[in-house]
Amino acid sequence: MAQSFFARAGARVLNVMRTATATAVSKFSHATTAAPTGPFTVKVENKSLANAAGKLEGIANVMGSGQLPRVILESLADTAKDIMKEKLEPISRTGRLRGSISSGVANNFRTEVRSSAEYADAINEGRIGVPSAQKIEKWMERKAEFSGLSGKARTRVAFAIMYSMKNKKNENKTGRSDVTKLPPTGERKYDYVGETLDEMSLEINAIGAVINAGLQT
Repeated sequence: MAQSFFARAGARVLNVMRTATATAVSKFSHATTAAPTGPFTVKVENKSLANAAGKLEGIANVMGSGQLPRVILESLADTAKDIMKEKLEPISRTGRLRGSISSGVANNFRTEVRSSAEYADAINEGRIGVPSAQKIEKWMERKAEFSGLSGKARTRVAFAIMYSMKNKKNENKTGRSDVTKLPPTGERKYDYVGETLDEMSLEINAIGAVINAGLQT
C-alpha cells in the first residue's frame, strides 16, 4: 500500500523545519554584534529565548526560501505516483506501464506525474477505431504468447485480430489474444488517472495538517 501523503510529507517537513531551527538556534547562541549573521545579530544568553528566536527565524527561512512548497509538491507527486501504480495493478500484465510511471517537481509551483510508455494515453482514454494490422503486429512483438510465431504467421494473426475487432466484436477467433473492442468504440478503457485523482483529493486535504504539524516542531 502506498505511503500516505500525510506520513511522507510530515516526515519531510519535520526534517526541514528541524534543520532550519537548529541552524538558527546555533546562530543565536554564538552571534555577536561585530559579526552580523542575519536579521538578528545579538547573542542571546538565555537558552529558552535562543530556542524561541531560533524557531521563529527557522520558520521564516523555510517559508521565504521556497523549501516548504517544494517539499509539499514533491511529497504530493511521490504519493500520486505510488497510488497510480496501485491503480494500474489490476490490468498489469508485463509491468511495463507501471514501471514507466515517474514523478518530479518542475518548479516551486508545479509537480508532474508522467509515463514514458507510448500507450499510456490509449489505455487511459481508449482508442478511436481499430488499429492497423501493422500496429497490432508491433504490439505482438512485445508479447511472450506470440514469440514462437514466424514473421508470416505473426502477420496473419495480426490481420485476424484486426478483422476480429472490426467485424466480429472481438469474438477472439484466433484464440491468441485478449484484445477487446470497447463498446462503444472510443470509450475509456481504464481511467487510472481519474482513479488516482479521486484518491488524491483526500490526501490534498491533509496539506494544512502537515504544515501545522511542522510548525509545532
